[in-house]
Amino acid sequence: MVVVLCPHQNNFEMSVEVQVFDRRPAADRSNWQQVSEGHLEVDAPGMLSVSSPASEPVTVAVPPGQYMVEVSGRGFVNYDWSGSTTPGDVWRRRLWPDDGSVIGPAQLWDMPGYGIPENIPPATDGPGGSMTDES
Repeated sequence: MVVVLCPHQNNFEMSVEVQVFDRRPAADRSNWQQVSEGHLEVDAPGMLSVSSPASEPVTVAVPPGQYMVEVSGRGFVNYDWSGSTTPGDVWRRRLWPDDGSVIGPAQLWDMPGYGIPENIPPATDGPGGSMTDES
């Protein structure tokens, strides 16, 4: 399973394209605002499910196997609420056989006038009350 956090809070018409390659495709990160990579296993019968809390899951036929996956997004207008339930961002998933390559670094969207949100660990309740992993 790969979990992607989209900058937009709601998008009820999010476009997602799934592409499958026989080897790592040519890099095109400069064309995307946000890019991340990971490992993904597609079990038999070879169905990849793409889902979102804002829509019903969609399944795509993908041959079973171990893959590297690159998730790319663009067209962002704001972190959190975009002002619309159809903000127009688009996403792409590219899969290729997992050849043991190192996962590329995440490229996060740098929102003009705001920047990139910090990754702050969630609070946990410990013996001394509420704390984070950085406490």
